[in-house]
Amino acid sequence: MQFNAPSSSGDILAAKDLVGQLLIVRPTEHAQGIKTSFGEKDGIRCDVAVLTQTNADGSHGVIYRDVLWLQGKLVGALKRQLGELVLARMSIGTGKPGQQPPFELDDATGDAQAVAFAEQWMAANPGFVTALTAPTPAAQPAAALAPVPAPPVSTPAAVPAQVPAAIPAGPAPAAVPAATPPAALDPAVLAQLTPEARAQLGALGA
Repeated sequence: MQFNAPSSSGDILAAKDLVGQLLIVRPTEHAQGIKTSFGEKDGIRCDVAVLTQTNADGSHGVIYRDVLWLQGKLVGALKRQLGELVLARMSIGTGKPGQQPPFELDDATGDAQAVAFAEQWMAANPGFVTALTAPTPAAQPAAALAPVPAPPVSTPAAVPAQVPAAIPAGPAPAAVPAATPPAALDPAVLAQLTPEARAQLGALGA
């Protein structure tokens, strides 16, 4: 069986820098026997979302991982809530004579506005919890899509100009013969005609 040493490379998040801030705290480990300049102490490791801080993109809720707190009241309050989500504000309590005042977590679950904001943030940031309970599967690279060829454009064939068929020339029209002037009548013949016949011939230009 392989054993691992406690991690000491968590984010640095001092309690004094959180006074008045709205927090979601998820304690993950009650660490005992931590060596300090004042001797061995108990500590609490936790992940913290500072809802009243903003990220570089302007969104609320800066996440700190594996934070180690050694303050007695914080350790005492959180060591019984390992794995739970604690909604609180950091505050400074009343110290004993000759001692510095302790840092404490004030319950924020009675503040409806704070609860609503925390619920909305958790819904938008499920990785705050799921990243600790299950490994995130590696993203599968998207399959390269073959470029879609452009549809072929059919070029209409050039339509040949219609050449009218040669119209065969018909036979030349017959020449209209010139009118032949009537032949001059013999005077002897005219004398034998009736006056009516001579009048008709006169009308014809005889």
